[in-house]
Amino acid sequence: ISGFADLVNDQVDVMVGGLDAGTMVELTTDDAGTTMLVIGDGDAPDLTVEVSGAEQGSEIDVSLGDNGGQTLTVVDGSGTQALSVSIAGLGDSPQIDASFDSDGDQTIVMTDADGSSYSLALNAVPTGAELSFNTLADDSVEFEVFDPAGDDIGVSLGASNVFGTFGLTVTYDDDPATSATARVAPGFPGLDDEQSYGGSVTIATTGMTTNSVATLELTYLDSDLTGISESDLRLHQFNATSGEYEPAGETDQGGRAATGVLGDYGVGTADNQVWAEVDSFGTFAIGIAKAVQAETTSTGCGNSGLCGTLGFFCLPFCMLGLAGMKRSIRR
Repeated sequence: ISGFADLVNDQVDVMVGGLDAGTMVELTTDDAGTTMLVIGDGDAPDLTVEVSGAEQGSEIDVSLGDNGGQTLTVVDGSGTQALSVSIAGLGDSPQIDASFDSDGDQTIVMTDADGSSYSLALNAVPTGAELSFNTLADDSVEFEVFDPAGDDIGVSLGASNVFGTFGLTVTYDDDPATSATARVAPGFPGLDDEQSYGGSVTIATTGMTTNSVATLELTYLDSDLTGISESDLRLHQFNATSGEYEPAGETDQGGRAATGVLGDYGVGTADNQVWAEVDSFGTFAIGIAKAVQAETTSTGCGNSGLCGTLGFFCLPFCMLGLAGMKRSIRR
């Protein structure tokens, strides 16, 4: 342990779980508040963790799982979870660099032994959000962000769609994505009643290959669905040219699961997720397209009661007219 000589007592607590007996742990901190933890042999450590931005009295918990996964959690001095990330599939000797600030901005950079680097940056993330990153056996990657309000943002990319250095940036709306009391929000042109169910989120990436296809999934809550059918919900993307939110895909797959085919989009009502297969990102929202509302409510008359009344009185005259046409044809 080094770097603690000039620091205030109880500046940071570090807890490490899942170690084998005899495992070497090296802990270093500096005046800037950066804490580095090296677990295992210094030449080929089991895990290296560097945390920046932890305030006095914070607790840093690191856990190594049996399946090679790692979990990093930082709790600030008031007991509030400042950061939580679960990682799997990075292989031997990975490194995790995490930084965050009081505005809810977080950056996590994960590097594997081969030098491949994956970064996840979150802006204005809700307090208590949890991050998940997984590299699968086929080298495809999955990012997920969960927040306490119940939202889930998922991005999946195949191995052929990712360069050695890949970055994902997620920016939450201040309102309503960070507020569980204002989930159904107005001000979303292009959506039915200009309402979004859960606000909007802006996503940007770096390190995607040409013609990449990514599966993007956003979660809605059953409590959002007052007086609407969830089968009508779709993922929409903001079009800066039209100034409206438009369907995030071209081929509506209805209630099917994500297909991996560029341009497909739909809704999974079993798991409360809208999804789209995209090759570019931007600002997304969950809602009902205006066209759906028009198709389900259109009668061809602005006043259905008046239309029905007029139709009742017009019917006899229509029948007389048809009879007249029949006689005229016979003649």
